[in-house]
Amino acid sequence: MHLPEDFVFSASSIKNYIDCPRRFYFLNILKIRNPLLEQQSWFKTGNAFHKLLEELHRPGSIWEKGKLPEEHELETLFNQHCLPILNELDFFKRHQEIESIKQTLPDYLTAVYNNYQLPPRGTIGVEKSFNFTFSGFKFRGRFDRLIQQEDGALVVDYKTSKSSPANSEKAFAKAFPETDNPVEIQLPLYLLACRAMGFKKASAILLYVRQGLYKKRYRQMSAGFLRSAALNAGCGPEYGIDISENDFSRFTDKILQILNEIKTDRCFLCRPSNDSDAMSCLNFDRDRKPKCEFYTFCQENLEKQK
Repeated sequence: MHLPEDFVFSASSIKNYIDCPRRFYFLNILKIRNPLLEQQSWFKTGNAFHKLLEELHRPGSIWEKGKLPEEHELETLFNQHCLPILNELDFFKRHQEIESIKQTLPDYLTAVYNNYQLPPRGTIGVEKSFNFTFSGFKFRGRFDRLIQQEDGALVVDYKTSKSSPANSEKAFAKAFPETDNPVEIQLPLYLLACRAMGFKKASAILLYVRQGLYKKRYRQMSAGFLRSAALNAGCGPEYGIDISENDFSRFTDKILQILNEIKTDRCFLCRPSNDSDAMSCLNFDRDRKPKCEFYTFCQENLEKQK
């Protein structure tokens, strides 16, 4: 198998290869998708929450221009942009997810509009696509929200799952390991995209919108902030970790090594990673099923079982 000449990489495709080359082959070359994935309640809830925040921060909106969102206006936004997505769920699950979002949204407003964990305004793009070329390899992706400030750009990625959140220290350790391959690809790739767009200084931030607020100050996180992680390249929030040029060069060197390996790979063998965050057959979900959905397609693993 040869990598298609017009192949365009993303953070997720690189992560798939690091997790297992066979997983990359199935997902990113053959483009096999689980048809039931988009029907999952967590998937639809995430899309609904993203859509609401997208409309709240859309450049040109009255809220982006300075108006503080009022309860009845949020209710209108919810009915227009969230309900059409959630209405596809069955009756009981729909009402459960509706209640969940309505209970969580005030936390976001408190953290952003009242406590200024992130700038509530200054957005230059929501669901903003980007494309760039790195050492001859094409990349594309999308920012949930891109904010421009005097000292640089902030990229915000909303996390709507209730899984264990990563703090800045953990994100840094996963993105810039001394020897192993990085397993956090998304945040540093956002910074690389910002540089390609002309932003000399940038910060990439994960914001966990459904994890609740800090009740008291914890390390660099103030009371009333949402769980978050940030990697700062010249600018960014005080709870972020500053990235040196040496750190960034180490990441790009390792990514280039992985890209060249993918380009020359002809077999995409099953080589699952045992990293705790890897979507591989060596890790299991709560039901003790392998996290990689292609487990039964790998003859090597079936032979090992025998």
